[in-house]
Amino acid sequence: MRVQMRRRTVLAASTALAVWLAGSAAWAAEPTDTTTVDEVVVTANKREERLKDVAMAVTAVGEDRLDRIQASDFQDYAKLVPGLSLASAKPGQTVLTLRGISSLSAGSTVGVYVDDTPYGSSSGLSNGQFYTGDLNTFDVQRVEVLKGPQGTLYGASTLGGLLKFVTNAPDPSGFSGRVVAGVEDVDGDFGWSAKGVLNAPLGDNAAVRLTAVHSVDPGFIDDPSRSLENTNDSVQSAVRLSFLFEPTDRLTVRLTAVGQNSVFNGSNAIDAQTDAIGRPLIPLRPLTGDLQLSHGVSEFSHTKYRIYNGSVGWDLGFGDLTSVTSYSTLRQTQLVDITVLGTVEGHSLADQTKFTQEIRLASKPGDLEWVAGVYYTRETADLGTDYTGFYTALGADLTGSGSHIASTFKEKAVFATVTYHFTPQFDIALGGRFASNDQTTNQTGTGLFAGPAKLGDSSENVFLYSLAPRWRPDDNTIVYGRIASGYRPGGPNVVALGAPGSGPPNFDADKVISGELGLRRDFLDRRLSLDLSIFDIQWDDIQLVGLAVVSGVTTGITLNGGSAESRGFEWTALARPIQGLTLNFNGAYTDAELTSDTTSLVGGLNGEPLPYVPKWTASLGGDYEWSVGEATAFVGASWSYIGERFTDFSPRPSQFEQIRLNSYSTVDLRAGLEQGPWSLEVYAKNVGDERGITALGTNSSAAAAATPGGAFGMTAAVIRPRTIGLSLSARF
Repeated sequence: MRVQMRRRTVLAASTALAVWLAGSAAWAAEPTDTTTVDEVVVTANKREERLKDVAMAVTAVGEDRLDRIQASDFQDYAKLVPGLSLASAKPGQTVLTLRGISSLSAGSTVGVYVDDTPYGSSSGLSNGQFYTGDLNTFDVQRVEVLKGPQGTLYGASTLGGLLKFVTNAPDPSGFSGRVVAGVEDVDGDFGWSAKGVLNAPLGDNAAVRLTAVHSVDPGFIDDPSRSLENTNDSVQSAVRLSFLFEPTDRLTVRLTAVGQNSVFNGSNAIDAQTDAIGRPLIPLRPLTGDLQLSHGVSEFSHTKYRIYNGSVGWDLGFGDLTSVTSYSTLRQTQLVDITVLGTVEGHSLADQTKFTQEIRLASKPGDLEWVAGVYYTRETADLGTDYTGFYTALGADLTGSGSHIASTFKEKAVFATVTYHFTPQFDIALGGRFASNDQTTNQTGTGLFAGPAKLGDSSENVFLYSLAPRWRPDDNTIVYGRIASGYRPGGPNVVALGAPGSGPPNFDADKVISGELGLRRDFLDRRLSLDLSIFDIQWDDIQLVGLAVVSGVTTGITLNGGSAESRGFEWTALARPIQGLTLNFNGAYTDAELTSDTTSLVGGLNGEPLPYVPKWTASLGGDYEWSVGEATAFVGASWSYIGERFTDFSPRPSQFEQIRLNSYSTVDLRAGLEQGPWSLEVYAKNVGDERGITALGTNSSAAAAATPGGAFGMTAAVIRPRTIGLSLSARF
């Protein structure tokens, strides 16, 4: 009863404010005076330039937009990025896909940067695709998403593209700050958040900036087998400290430290009904009840991000010299319920460290422009799983048994991009990168998995290139083309300890070649902006993970096999037809499929779609601002659509066909009032309470083992249900 009362209170307050704001427009509508599309500056080519001038497809989501839609993670702002899709079974383990290049192995196909710091592993030996840095976006200047391979400037594992968090730098010009408090109702239970940022000058040429976030989410999944509610609750804390020192007009030093701790309990999945062979029924049908997942023990996932960066910029007169040194760590511990085997629990650990050093020199603007640099990285990773409990089928106690994989990845690279302006209207950029990497692994086991350590090593050399002609017929138009390549490193294979013999000792790098044509144009005195692109990506020697039977023992190995292509187009339209009104419409069509069979161990056939890539995505939104006395009121709405997708390939004959996941759409609403330093916003996400599926998986608990089709129950990870919130902020 108390929960219902609180929820009704929030609903009533939200409705009252929205009605008041809408009504006030009738008698006090004095629109704000913004009528032109804002000019956005990005760093996609490792130098600041206007987005409208960049010869590749880039989406930039700015701080104001992130704040207005109450964004905090990938799920919130991915809908604003054409060509970006997600697959996630639980928070902290989101797989990113750009332009249909979905990861079919443990390595990532999308790179993640925080300013100039690469975050996450470039190697498939550390499960890079699952440990993408999903950082909180509070006090982030913008999120840049670069589409297509970014190998020449950003290196390994950027086959599909790159996502970059650009944080706000300290400002020596003045003291400022902001605090934000929020409350949310999620499926009848309340969560809250507190955020703050403080910018303090240290004299005329230095400043420090401190950002902090703490949020509590009550969760929305119940466990009927143990009579528990909200088993997927979470707590997140983040701190970012940055120091800026400008001793002269030509020299800038910035030091930044980022820390984020996330405690995620359970998962965002529900138990699903299955058919006679164990395939989940689509449309989704809950096994026991809506938003319910049964477990024998309480699962959890604890994730810690740490990023330390030091960058120095020196204006040499003829060019700008930049040195970026960074060190980052990721540590995630999990408990996985596998009581279907008895009383067994799996305790897993992922521990990654990454050191990088990049030095680059960029010319000043002119007829001939260039950027050249050197890059070095060293990554170490330790992946392990330890078991506790009694394994019924084997009649053995697994306590003290486990397996661990330690790996090291080193890469050295040199890169350069040269742009020649043949005329003020036409230029061509040519880029290249030569990279060399070395990897080693050491696999050990304890208890029932004890045996001789398995060692592996590999090395490879790779050359990458890009070619980008650009034509400006007038000041409001740019037409560009781009051909670019990218790669994901190969490495030593990991075969289950205790398995006699071995599979292929190494797997090779996979590579993509992309062709792209694009057009950007402003119309009507910059009240309308269009960004259109069409692309074709060819993917060869795809890295695949399959189950192999090696000398009678089933083991997972990484293989190269098959080829694929991804073709499509993307669009973004932004309009300000009248003062105060902003409209946006973006979307993508992506046709990504295999062009040859994979190995039988994986089960993909020529013509089958790549997993979890929606063919159509779209987003439509509008925001309106107007003056109410000395205050500014605003209302907004967004609609997003995720088209049909297909699940992973499967080598099992009875499940050889991929499973088609239904499309879904969501609607978000928002309204608020700003006066002086104060801002109040009410919002609702997923107003229709949709159950969009983000991933399919298995439930290995004894509680779900009785479902048809096998020992493991099937689960479907779903998007967050209807969420209603209120946010109050103040600037000073």
